[in-house]
Amino acid sequence: MVVATVAVVMAVVVAVAPVAMVAASDLDFLNLYVWPLLKSPQPIPSQFDSCPEFLAQPSPSGPYCNQAGDVVRLYLAGQDLSGSIPGSIGNLTALAFLDLGSNNQLHGSIPTQIGFLNKLKFLNLERCALDGSIPDQIGELTDLEYFNAHTNLLSGSIWPGIFSKLLELKDLHLYSNQISGSIPTTVGQMTQLITLNLGNNKLDGLLPSEVGNLTALNFFDIGANMISGTFPSEVGKLSFLQSLRLEFN
Repeated sequence: MVVATVAVVMAVVVAVAPVAMVAASDLDFLNLYVWPLLKSPQPIPSQFDSCPEFLAQPSPSGPYCNQAGDVVRLYLAGQDLSGSIPGSIGNLTALAFLDLGSNNQLHGSIPTQIGFLNKLKFLNLERCALDGSIPDQIGELTDLEYFNAHTNLLSGSIWPGIFSKLLELKDLHLYSNQISGSIPTTVGQMTQLITLNLGNNKLDGLLPSEVGNLTALNFFDIGANMISGTFPSEVGKLSFLQSLRLEFN
């Protein structure tokens, strides 16, 4: 038996349920951040295909399960989860919100099945120990607005097609990884970006002039990389830019 906190926005309900509760498929929002859920470290569940009965009960902020019986939001941040993210995460095809951040024993690669979550708007994988490259399938998340994978061990280059497909993305945080190669020119297609944080990686080559197309950009960090060449004048078009970090290149 474990103690779980289920919350919608500010509403918090304390309940007792088996660990299998995180294998949820008809959950509207599961928030397990506030209370210690698992004795550390605890393997991340290998299957996401069932829902505990107590979540069918109403809450002050509305039902936990939507009418179609699909998981919409899954919040497992800061739970000392270990192991790797199972490919079965791709079964939650109605998922719009996924937070697995701050589980520093969660390792392995980001599963390619994450590309099945084509309704996802929020994806947080920060402060884990994930390695390997960012899978091309991230580019299938065309509704994604927030992607945070900072402070991991991610490596390899950024596939240009990811940037050309994530046209709704507003916040991208990939700093403090081991990502290499050049910044793709397709970055200029993500015109909704407000935050672009690529600092403290191994990026090299030129800063593409297409960055000047990011006219909504407010925060831009490419510091602590190996960017070279002339700073493109097109950055002067970024009238909303308030923070620009370029040092240690």
